Amino acid sequence: MHCKYRVKVKIRGKETDIIYNVFLSDAKLEGWRIKKEDNSVILELTGLKSDSQVRGIINSIFRQLDILTRTTSEL
Repeated sequence: MHCKYRVKVKIRGKETDIIYNVFLSDAKLEGWRIKKEDNSVILELTGLKSDSQVRGIINSIFRQLDILTRTTSEL
């Protein structure tokens, strides 16, 4: 069963404006802190310097999580 989550990215304790509407499987990732609350999944990342690096890491995570669909449109 796949659930719909809003994904927020937290960098050094500060949330970014990169928000995705995605379907996540229950796959577990090692090396990432993932916190589920309500319909949100917060990925806490550290040591990143640019939005493009963040997007690259998010895309890599999405591939690992077996994403069914993804959009950056408003929820």
